[in-house]
Amino acid sequence: MIETEQTILSEQMKDSEEETLHPIDDLSNFGIASQDILKLKQAGICTLKGLTMHTRRNLIKIKGMSETKVDKMKEAVHKFFDSSLTPTTSFMTASQFNCRREQVLKISTGSSDFDTLLNGGIQTMAITEVFGEFRTGKTQLSHTLCVTVQLLNSTYKAAFIDTEGTFRPERLKEIAIRYDLNPEQALENVIYARAHNSEHQNDLLIHLTNKFIEEPNKFKLLIVDSVISLFRTDFVGRGELGERQQKLNTFLSRLLRISEEYNLAVFITNQMMADPSATLSFVADPKKPIGGHVLAHASTTRIYLRKGRGETRVAKIYDSPDVPEAEAVYAITVGGIDNAVEYSGYGYKGIDVIEGGVSILEYCCKGWKYIDILIKRVLNISKMTNKNKTKDKPIGEKPLGDNPSNLHKHNPSNPHNPHVDSNWLSIGEVSKLNNIHHTINTPSVLSTHLSSSPALTVTRFPPEPNGYLHLGHAKAINLSFEYSLINNGVTYLRFDDTNPRNEKEEFYKSIVKDVEWLGFKPFKITYASDYFDILIDYAFKLIDKGKAYVCHLDLETMRQGRRVGYSMLEGDNDRDILEGVEGNNDILEGDIGSGNYNPVSNSSNKQQGVNNLSSKQQGVNDKASNYNPVNNSTDNYKGVNNLSSKQQGVNTNSTKQHPTNPNPN
Repeated sequence: MIETEQTILSEQMKDSEEETLHPIDDLSNFGIASQDILKLKQAGICTLKGLTMHTRRNLIKIKGMSETKVDKMKEAVHKFFDSSLTPTTSFMTASQFNCRREQVLKISTGSSDFDTLLNGGIQTMAITEVFGEFRTGKTQLSHTLCVTVQLLNSTYKAAFIDTEGTFRPERLKEIAIRYDLNPEQALENVIYARAHNSEHQNDLLIHLTNKFIEEPNKFKLLIVDSVISLFRTDFVGRGELGERQQKLNTFLSRLLRISEEYNLAVFITNQMMADPSATLSFVADPKKPIGGHVLAHASTTRIYLRKGRGETRVAKIYDSPDVPEAEAVYAITVGGIDNAVEYSGYGYKGIDVIEGGVSILEYCCKGWKYIDILIKRVLNISKMTNKNKTKDKPIGEKPLGDNPSNLHKHNPSNPHNPHVDSNWLSIGEVSKLNNIHHTINTPSVLSTHLSSSPALTVTRFPPEPNGYLHLGHAKAINLSFEYSLINNGVTYLRFDDTNPRNEKEEFYKSIVKDVEWLGFKPFKITYASDYFDILIDYAFKLIDKGKAYVCHLDLETMRQGRRVGYSMLEGDNDRDILEGVEGNNDILEGDIGSGNYNPVSNSSNKQQGVNNLSSKQQGVNDKASNYNPVNNSTDNYKGVNNLSSKQQGVNTNSTKQHPTNPNPN
């Protein structure tokens, strides 16, 4: 029974709400002269509900109005509403008011995260104020709302009062395209006016009320960008501050009446100013919104916009009767306000926010120039993402394709650029070896190269598991994973486990955990020790071909060689190949120390380090010393998988158990 009564009441309130816009012309049914009704319209009072919102004192100020006429009008309005289902001029139950609140519409900001912060979006029957410094998205949010209001109903319209000359219809077209709306029709649903002074700004509201009554229930958004700018210009100095605040209060009161009278959302932008007293009270943010208490009390919901990391922006609920104080991260895109995105795993998601509204990237990489550039690329990736991703596969899930070794080629026809069919050859040591390091690799050149290449972008993060990661590692992690994900590639987590004496299982596990905490998932976990046999075999082959030798120079001498040239230093590059093979065997057996190799007598001072060929492989593999340079197959040396006492449990056998991956194959 109770539910039935509630349903009936709700339907009655909905029906009555649809008839809320009773034109002021209805006063003629109560004996009010048409000339007096016209005067009310000229003052911006176009509905009976609007008349109830004005005091007798304000009505008497209208030219041609007397106390007798005003009293007669007030009495007529009370009679009208007392006989209707809408108790506008008297008390109503909370249940009745709740039914009226169901008429409130919520306009999307363009960002689902932002909408969640506002419990659905910008509300009608309320004034929503956003304030922040320049480049925080106040005007861009205004443009976005002009389009998103049309998503509720294709016939809904918006009114835009521009006080700073920042309205751009081109932006409305771009935003409309994002939502698959007709750009020209989207422009037709927005009316625009440029205010030149505070009086003109106030007069525009009078013209709007007449427009609203001409097209009832069509206008659902009124934007004033910005609300305070012209008042600051017209009233200068402390002497005029009081008058300015009075005029501002009158303007805001009229905005609030309009929002309730026509069930539309009033969205105003506000500026900020430096607060000199903030430095004395140790306030974190020495800026505050302009308008003082007048504007603070007039706004239903106040939102503080500030700059985040890179191109992200942060919105914080400053004051609201509906939602608690919280924050959301958003971005300014070609299509208007949108979610701030980052790539995680093989898709992208909203940036995770930790305490204070700071993203994980911002928290870990604050102050790094390269991360700034990277985030800009991530935030502007949406257009490219829509073109590249398929419907049935998330970003990044694509086959490895051809063997990288087949694609890792140099283009003979153009020695200063990578191969046209490969993106494996890039700036770094490989490009220097191939003499292509003179390339002017601008972002556009690299972007063109990557987009034209069928190969998969592969990066790696190669930590040494000899301790816990520190803050500096976050830079390498983000660069490696983000770059590959931006280019629809993959990233390997490759443990540089070449120093088993200092490596522990807990370090392996903590590194994997830290990478996942940052929001990334490695494509595969590999280990440098998996390639020890191959590297050792290559070392013998290079020595056999005269391409490598065992060097006895100490560290300081080698540094000097880098400065003046190795040809000026005494080395071992002219020694017999067999001596190099024997020296390499001695190193693998752990009998040679760094800077102490003597080809004549290699038995002295054998345990003081490692040579420059394998500086971290002391005793890694017990390679047999009977290597034959004539036949360098693996059958000519023994003990490949024998563990020496110096390996401490690290085996180069391909079937070994890794701390984080029991089955690396």
